[in-house]
Amino acid sequence: MQALQKLAGRVLQSSDIEEILLLVSHETKRLLASDICGVLMRVGDEVVVRNCVGHFSAELAGGGADCLE
Repeated sequence: MQALQKLAGRVLQSSDIEEILLLVSHETKRLLASDICGVLMRVGDEVVVRNCVGHFSAELAGGGADCLE
């Protein structure tokens, strides 16, 4: 619960959606002790990788090179 409160405070301090998605991805990855974490969003009829962090290749993530950490 403390981690979520800390994250919420950091999110409220930012108005940049990219920064917020990055914070959420990093904290979720850390809390789940996972190798990779990402945010996927629906754009029209497609689901696209909006943000991803961790150890992986861009091809595996389904995103572009801008998806790499």
